[in-house]
Amino acid sequence: MDLILVIDAGTTSFKAAVFDAALQLKAVAAREFEILRPTTDRAELNPRNYWSACLGAIRDTLQSRALDARQVAAIAVTGHTDTLFALDENDAPVIDAILWSDPRAQPQAERIQRRIGLERLYRTTGQTGASSVHFASRLAWFMETHGELAGRVAHFLQTQDFLIYCLSGAAAVDHSIACCSLLAYLGSREYWPEMLALAGVEEEKLSRIIAPGEIAGRLKPDLAESLGLPAGIPVIAAAMDATAATLAIGSIAPDSIAETTGAALVVGAVCDAPRFDPRIRVPCFEHALPGRYLLLPWCETAGAALRWYRDQFFAPSSISEKSSAGSLYDRITAEAAEAAPGSDGVILLPHFAGSGSPDFDPAAKACLYGLTMGHQRKHVSRAFLESIAFLLKRNLDLLADMGVQPASITSAGGGSRSPLWCQIKADVTGLPVRVCPFAEATSAGAAMLAFQALGRPPGETVLRDHAALARLFQPHPAARSAYQKTYRKFTWLNDALQSARTSEKNLTTL
Repeated sequence: MDLILVIDAGTTSFKAAVFDAALQLKAVAAREFEILRPTTDRAELNPRNYWSACLGAIRDTLQSRALDARQVAAIAVTGHTDTLFALDENDAPVIDAILWSDPRAQPQAERIQRRIGLERLYRTTGQTGASSVHFASRLAWFMETHGELAGRVAHFLQTQDFLIYCLSGAAAVDHSIACCSLLAYLGSREYWPEMLALAGVEEEKLSRIIAPGEIAGRLKPDLAESLGLPAGIPVIAAAMDATAATLAIGSIAPDSIAETTGAALVVGAVCDAPRFDPRIRVPCFEHALPGRYLLLPWCETAGAALRWYRDQFFAPSSISEKSSAGSLYDRITAEAAEAAPGSDGVILLPHFAGSGSPDFDPAAKACLYGLTMGHQRKHVSRAFLESIAFLLKRNLDLLADMGVQPASITSAGGGSRSPLWCQIKADVTGLPVRVCPFAEATSAGAAMLAFQALGRPPGETVLRDHAALARLFQPHPAARSAYQKTYRKFTWLNDALQSARTSEKNLTTL
């Protein structure tokens, strides 16, 4: 029996999952890693510790009695984009990795956008403007601030190709990731020379662009021996995490819109050709399916905001809870269930790392509004859950402007495990919310690509069997009515604070 080992690199943790040919999850393990914060607005990773956490997650998974590691036929790598790793010719880090959410490259992003022009940038890359998030901006920052180190760099890598390189020694990244870096064309697997020149980077130091689901290399013999895996098994570039999740969701709910609440919030609508928003608010990405594209509005903080809230305000109440982050999240959602829809007037803007679609404002800050002496922590807990549902509705409204009118939502990611959160999303959007039956949708999508690369794609019967397991949450009319009012206040508050930030910026320039 062939198995696929999936590595899913999240913003705050690694997951390693093993699937069989029926897409049954055989084992899964997670390892959180430390995010270094030299200042309050910076976010870095120690590459060696990061890789060690990845290996730890793999070993934890392979220790499961439910599987035989010798049956693993391939490793699939998925994850987030735009984190910058810089390695020298001996594979040693030149600097600590700069996490995608770190905002320090914003001046370089603004310079890039001025030089290229917003419309041309959008039509060439599918991205709705340059920001500090994008890999090109981060490379430009490195070249401007660490130019004396540039000669030492042999490889500039993002998360997926860093892990592929560690596993196989091959520097390859798939196009679903390369196309959202600003460095590559949306419609072809080639780098954009003009953007490379603006970033100041040589193409030779970047990873080879391959198709999503393509074999990037083979597992190194020493790693195979250390992990107990077969030597030389394929290492597959299994798409950007949001793309992989959308693939899994679409396989069992093709007429539903995909929504993933992980560290970030991502909404995915599949289209047969690139589609561009006349107001340049909705990014367009290459899908993992040949000839398909994704309209993919996203917001930086969703589950990451809830993790911050957990870490700052929910101390473990027992030894067992210290070893289980999930139990702390259960405490938050149980507490939130005690508050009424609308959180008695408490509203959160969850812009802990700037705001994403549709505003794309890197200067945006989080705000908790409406607190009085009569409020309790339960109201704040519910406001955190509701805020992400409001962001989801804003982005569904954006897609509706482009003619995308879904009949339902299929939800994946860690947030989909909370029945309360799913119900809130149904009540806020007015649409039925189906829970993706894959316990790890991103990993399942990556496994599907890997099996396809091996010539053994899952059959229709397998996918129908999974679809039959989906849970469904219907909107509640009373809660829907309450949320319509709260949503209007949420959008008013967001617009008011965006205007205030503009005024604040003008004051600082006087």
